[in-house]
Amino acid sequence: MLCPYFQQIVGSPSLHLEALIRQETIEGNVLLPADFLPQMETDGRLSDVFFTVLHQSCALINALSFLETPAPQININLDRQTLERPFLTAEIKNILEENAVSPSQIKLEIKEDVFIENINKHTLTPLFDTLKTIQNMGIPLCMDDFGTGASTGHWYFEMEKRGIHIHTIKLDGSLMPSNALNEQTLHAQLKEYGFYEILRQRINSSLSFVLEKAQKTDVVFYKKILEDNLFLQANALSVQSYRHSMPESFNTTFDTHYT
Repeated sequence: MLCPYFQQIVGSPSLHLEALIRQETIEGNVLLPADFLPQMETDGRLSDVFFTVLHQSCALINALSFLETPAPQININLDRQTLERPFLTAEIKNILEENAVSPSQIKLEIKEDVFIENINKHTLTPLFDTLKTIQNMGIPLCMDDFGTGASTGHWYFEMEKRGIHIHTIKLDGSLMPSNALNEQTLHAQLKEYGFYEILRQRINSSLSFVLEKAQKTDVVFYKKILEDNLFLQANALSVQSYRHSMPESFNTTFDTHYT
């Protein structure tokens, strides 16, 4: 059975979670994505994952609203197959309305591969149109795994040119000083990926960053970069890492934060 687990993103002013898909077996084992997602992708069933996660995330937000406690914002991965669905935005809108969830309470994460695959099929315009409609619905967008592809920064600016604003950039764990060969090499990589240009242009005043798999030294490193570039927005930097928070089931998440 597919089910989302929820991992806290630490450092946000309010509770901020990402929904991570897992599969529970009849024997009670919990399988990680690498164990089942490749076959689901081959079978064209990634939308099953997206809608399972969206339904469960909305159910969690809706359940917590009865406790008169500020409900969390939940990040959900939006894969290429789902993004290509012709009536995706209507489907999302219906699910949010059924659960009385505000669009701003979810955040959709996209990766560079959604653009690469659509370039090959010459279908970029419909993709951008869908992202623009999602944004106009009031759903913030997040660029996931920034730094795993050399053209990541290009797609950030391409979306901005089309009026699609990225709310959050998640910097991949490979861009953490604790994982890099040395800081000089890391600075060169960040420049190549357009990170410093993003800071310099400040197109989106509400832009924030999440450090994936970060240690304390990584946070210090990126705080200094933001300060050196006069990027001083409050709460601009947060962390998502097993060192800070482990993914938890629906019930455990509910019990941990609200009971």
